[in-house]
Amino acid sequence: EELAARNIPTVLVSSNHGISEFCEQLCQTYQTDSEYVVADLTREEDILSAAEEINAKYEVFLLVNNAGLGGSQAFENTEVERIRRIIGLNVVATSLLTRQLLPNLLRQGKSFVLNVSSMAAHTPIGYKMVYPASKAFVNAFSFGLRAEFKNRGLSVSVVCPGAMATSE
Repeated sequence: EELAARNIPTVLVSSNHGISEFCEQLCQTYQTDSEYVVADLTREEDILSAAEEINAKYEVFLLVNNAGLGGSQAFENTEVERIRRIIGLNVVATSLLTRQLLPNLLRQGKSFVLNVSSMAAHTPIGYKMVYPASKAFVNAFSFGLRAEFKNRGLSVSVVCPGAMATSE
């Protein structure tokens, strides 16, 4: 919403089919373009397909990696699939989307990546073990990306918000 309010067109990626209504709301409220791509960002093939579609249709100067998954549960009771989904979304999707959109971002001359991490990345937390570790990856990834591309017109930032109300 903040980007739309600043008249910056957006392309939103979500597995939630309600994203179409949200994009329409952004268009109507802020009179700016908002498009969407439906993709499950825990599935590599969906990530690659979404990036391919975005690269084919849009010039991208800003990437916000905001999707994330966590939750609280004793590690010994956490299903393997749950661990895979947390790592898949928080680590793999962030890495692959950034990698696949990188040529597009670099073509813009001046571009930006904002990765959303968490305060949890700085403190191990029982019953959330995989989440803080995955967000620590986001921090390290962001700092490395910043160092590698600082002289190529790509600015990389990472933000570490505290607790947030989410759907999970």
